Amino acid sequence: MIIDLSSVPQTIDMLHAGLAVSSVALLAIAIARKPKTVEKIVEKPVEKIVEVEKPVEKIVEVEKVVEVEKVVEKVVEVESKLKTASTDSALQLLSLMQQEARLIDFLNEDVSAFSDEEVGAAARVIHGGGKKVLDEYLTLAPVRTEEEETQVTILKASMHSKSA
Repeated sequence: MIIDLSSVPQTIDMLHAGLAVSSVALLAIAIARKPKTVEKIVEKPVEKIVEVEKPVEKIVEVEKVVEVEKVVEKVVEVESKLKTASTDSALQLLSLMQQEARLIDFLNEDVSAFSDEEVGAAARVIHGGGKKVLDEYLTLAPVRTEEEETQVTILKASMHSKSA
């Protein structure tokens, strides 16, 4: 089947005739319709200015003189009996723990984003580095020689003798 779009049809079939008649009928209906006027009622709130008169109260000012006793506190500085220690040694230990065990980096890290296995692996590295610092730079010894969980009684007199 060859379709030639440049040729004009010689006959009009029933389908095309029906389409032409319906198009003309719809065009006539559209032209014949009167445009409807739409009225819309819009209520706007009206603001009313209402002035209310308030009765004026008479204010009476009374001046009352009250004598006040002035108390002056004297600040007395008392020297502490405890010797204040320098923080240099603590900072040195913290620096060593950072160098060998990366302790400060670990403590500043948000570990909630990591799995338990990752945190455990990091803890092993920190533990190894911290143990190295303790073994190289510190000598740890127990303060008391008793077994653990043994009750110890401290006498009042012994406390005063050590601080003097």
